[in-house]
Amino acid sequence: MRERKRAITIRATSRQVERWELAARVLPDGVQRWGGAVTPRLERFLALAADLLARRWREIQRERAKADPVGQRLTEKAVLGRLLVAAEGALSHLPNDVVDTYYGPAYPKRDLKRAIEDVRSFLRETGEEYGNWPWP
Repeated sequence: MRERKRAITIRATSRQVERWELAARVLPDGVQRWGGAVTPRLERFLALAADLLARRWREIQRERAKADPVGQRLTEKAVLGRLLVAAEGALSHLPNDVVDTYYGPAYPKRDLKRAIEDVRSFLRETGEEYGNWPWP
């Protein structure tokens, strides 16, 4: 089954046509069509350029739909900074020890304090800072 082709009119400046013809020189001379007519270089070049642009446009749209890793990292830093501040604020409200009949003794205040200190030392070693950021 033959594919139907449509004619498309392009309004181009003389400079654009000159640039396209110059770029089309890399293509071989006319190619024989099924009906016997020869397809000129410029016509084939424009069809190729339109196909390539359409493919690239789809790729660009897919990339735009993906999440921005830099924005995600900044949001992560803001959220983790708030979590660290909240954990430090919760220290004064936690009991020193809790005895559970099934699990035995637990020390939530000591464990949370140690975790906060570990995070702070990690941040100092890596040069990261979590703080009060203006975004969520």
